Amino acid sequence: MKPAQRRGSVYLAVLFVVLTVSVLTLTGVTLRRMMIQRSDSGSNAAAARRLALSGAELVVQQGKTNEGSFMTAAATGTILPTLSLAPGTVRATVTDADTGSAPTAGTVNFDIVADGQVGDARSRLGFSMENPDDELRLWIQSEPSALAYWPMDEEKAATAEEIINNFDGAYSKSSAVGVFEHQHKNKASRFAWVDERMTAPHKGAYEMPNGTLVCWVLFNSKPTFSGWKEVVVSKEGTSAGSAAAIRVWLDKDRMNFSLRTSSSGATVDFGAGEITQGQWHHIAISWGSAGMFLYLDGKKRDDDSGVRMGINGSIVPLRLPNSHDWIFGSRLNPDSKTDGWSHTDILFGSVARAALFTRQLAEEEIAAMMALDSRRPGPRLKPETFARVVD
Repeated sequence: MKPAQRRGSVYLAVLFVVLTVSVLTLTGVTLRRMMIQRSDSGSNAAAARRLALSGAELVVQQGKTNEGSFMTAAATGTILPTLSLAPGTVRATVTDADTGSAPTAGTVNFDIVADGQVGDARSRLGFSMENPDDELRLWIQSEPSALAYWPMDEEKAATAEEIINNFDGAYSKSSAVGVFEHQHKNKASRFAWVDERMTAPHKGAYEMPNGTLVCWVLFNSKPTFSGWKEVVVSKEGTSAGSAAAIRVWLDKDRMNFSLRTSSSGATVDFGAGEITQGQWHHIAISWGSAGMFLYLDGKKRDDDSGVRMGINGSIVPLRLPNSHDWIFGSRLNPDSKTDGWSHTDILFGSVARAALFTRQLAEEEIAAMMALDSRRPGPRLKPETFARVVD
């Protein structure tokens, strides 16, 4: 082979090697770029998942620590507005699980979706929370004989909501509502002076041969001289000048529960010393075929089994006239001269969580009610509902 031919062959061989190396180099660079992109994509997806989880944790924590803030935000449909958290953003929306609409104050079940996004990667996490009613309300609502329940926990309102039969009451002064703190660390009404009380308008359903009324009461002052009385609850007779009434009151010496027709009746009581000023007490009264009973803090304190009265009931010979309202925090004072009425014996304190039943509850039932919490537990997670919708 001639020298020129040999040199050409060498050049071709070198060129082939160079081209091969270049192709391999370019291929390697492309592969590395693809691997980096896939790695970035995987990292972003993982980061988006973490952000969605963080959003869910923020929502759950808000429900635990601040129910008011949770419910206010939930009412907008966006429980967590778009929030920048490195390396992306997170957002959470909410609906009422039972209606599919934005939650309201009465919502019990919430469906929540938390979205995390990093770059083009997105992750969505769906879960549910619940805000069940309080123990006391649930117990009362499950009791067949429950006729009415006035929590009296409104913060500012003219109406005292009744939750069973819509026998709503009326506050005489709405600015007095929600002033006191209840035994359970939530709101309670305040009654003081003539214009602060709650009235439950008369209903035919209140005509009960047998019944029980329970409530929590706070005496912010205690009578210190004869003639000073503070009424917890009362229901007066049909006409001014009539002595007929149901009354529960505290005077200087005794805590009293009285049932009277126009001509006869009886009172059961216990010493006023068992009432502590400024402390919440659980009071219950019952009337009917078993007699009349008075309870304090879950225990029977006095009874008269011989007095078998009902409210316009069929029990003879005694029955109480029934036309006036239930009044919490005062009583109507009949004026026989004018056949008119005025409020007197004002309670300086509070009445709350009042419930009315159409049978005479047993002592153990009354004690069980006293032990129940009237606070909703607050929004809480349903762990079994976690599900990743999109990744």
